[in-house]
Amino acid sequence: MFRRLRYIVLLMLLVVALAALLRSFVAAESVYLMHATRHISLSSTEGTFVLALRHVSFDSEAARELWLGTSGSSDPEQWQLGWAVDIGVRRALSRSLGFAFEARQRPGRRFDGIRRVIVPGTTVNQVLIEVPGWFVILALGGFPVYRLLQRDRLRRERAAHGLCVSCGYEAGPAYITCPQCGKKVRDESELNSGGLSGEANAPAATERSLPSSVRIAARLRRGVHRSVSN
Repeated sequence: MFRRLRYIVLLMLLVVALAALLRSFVAAESVYLMHATRHISLSSTEGTFVLALRHVSFDSEAARELWLGTSGSSDPEQWQLGWAVDIGVRRALSRSLGFAFEARQRPGRRFDGIRRVIVPGTTVNQVLIEVPGWFVILALGGFPVYRLLQRDRLRRERAAHGLCVSCGYEAGPAYITCPQCGKKVRDESELNSGGLSGEANAPAATERSLPSSVRIAARLRRGVHRSVSN
């Protein structure tokens, strides 16, 4: 159940990332979480995803009070979640293959109704991380495909060695269902056609590792088979 849920979540993220990537060539979009002193945003613009982390530090308590007083919010410490379209996204200055990382500091600025002015004693610490859209799509879509191919190869190898294809338990030809995980090992018609033999019972070491109820059921089946054979 957890594996299926993981694949469903990855598929949903893949669809959202693909839609955001296609829309980024038309207009920049951002999802942000912020309050008066911290800001986290994830933006898509021109085929690139930009993660921005901002934190305001203060030289003194007076500077903090001044900054919070000009924030324009009744509760400066309250977090706000929002979405913005067609905005200017600040990007890193240098890039390599679409990837970029930049950390910088600048004086804190606030809008006073006419222009943005510097607030004395404040510093904005900003980190920008840029990842190309093709890498995000490949990362989200490549992992499920790899896991499915790996799972298919593992099931084929287990079937070739006579193991349960679901959990890898050496059930042997004496069982229709795997005593370890309960998955169906073979059809009942294969069992009745002569696939069961006294030499094909599960190994003693393997059988001892089973629950007592399973061991009793296995012994009863072997006893019935011997009586029929005699």
